[in-house]
Amino acid sequence: MADRIVLAFFTVALAVACSSPDNPAPAPSSGGGGAPVSTGGQPTTATGGGFTAGGAPGTGGTESVGEATEVRQEGDRVRLSVGALEMVVDADNGARIIEFSREGQNILLPSSVHWENFGSTFWTSPQADWEWPPPHDIDRASYEIVLEEDSVLLRGPRAESLGVQVEKRFEPLANDRAIRVTYGLVNVSGEAVTYAPWEVTRVRAGGLTFFRPGTLVLEASDLGVTTAAGHTWYSSSGSSDSDGKYHADGQGGWIAHAEGGLLLVKSFSDVPTSAFAPDHAEIEIFANAEATYVEVEQQGPYQTLQPGSRLDWAVEWRLEELPSGTPLVAGSTELIQAVADTQR
Repeated sequence: MADRIVLAFFTVALAVACSSPDNPAPAPSSGGGGAPVSTGGQPTTATGGGFTAGGAPGTGGTESVGEATEVRQEGDRVRLSVGALEMVVDADNGARIIEFSREGQNILLPSSVHWENFGSTFWTSPQADWEWPPPHDIDRASYEIVLEEDSVLLRGPRAESLGVQVEKRFEPLANDRAIRVTYGLVNVSGEAVTYAPWEVTRVRAGGLTFFRPGTLVLEASDLGVTTAAGHTWYSSSGSSDSDGKYHADGQGGWIAHAEGGLLLVKSFSDVPTSAFAPDHAEIEIFANAEATYVEVEQQGPYQTLQPGSRLDWAVEWRLEELPSGTPLVAGSTELIQAVADTQR
């Protein structure tokens, strides 16, 4: 085991908004997919405000409170930092997050392992709206970079096939030792559209993924999981004849993945089961047949957007060091406590 374990933690907050988009927005990138499960409910309707895009290019940062922060453009990429925590976003590849690291240790799957499905991305759900692969304008298109004082906005082209455009705002949070990612989904069509936001984060296979299950029991999955210490755990056990996918109702709004000396945790606003996208769920785990990567996924509520309206969905990413020797096994109370500590 490595000399230390790093805890990666994200907090996802959902905001929905109504505003007329003046510019196209970035779109989600590609990923594994997998067989859907029969779940879902009636969509809600998005209303309200939303973040405002814009600002002059440049670099930004602050050292006034908490950790020193920085936002810096490096060609087609943007690098954000909070102390020793770094995030790198590739604007030329769907505004995909390609690195999330502390002191050089990257928790995300690199392109050297899988040339197509790597890093962390954002899609619309349900997948049945676009099958596979995701629309290029959401998955692979280049994004405009707008650097602001303490954040950066990446704006992609309109995805005409879905009637939306996506914006991704990245902001280092000095006090929270975190980086907030806010996904904006704008209806640029002339009719109502209904989607759920979907974050897909790819990590190396061979680790341990876990979350606290909710009350809804979904259909049996083709991905083997274990229940221990009141939590659900998944560890890939080698290659298989086909890809595997698991759907679940979560509780407490988080999902975690431990691998080697790293522990990744994503935390988000809990979604009621009635707001799941059709054939999807709040928590999803995908493993490819070759056992080279795992997707640690969560979705927001299924919502209807009227023409010109938008939804915003924010995710806070954290990466913290843990004592060496923390057991990376199903039922580890140390891992469960580590997640709880980040939410105080």
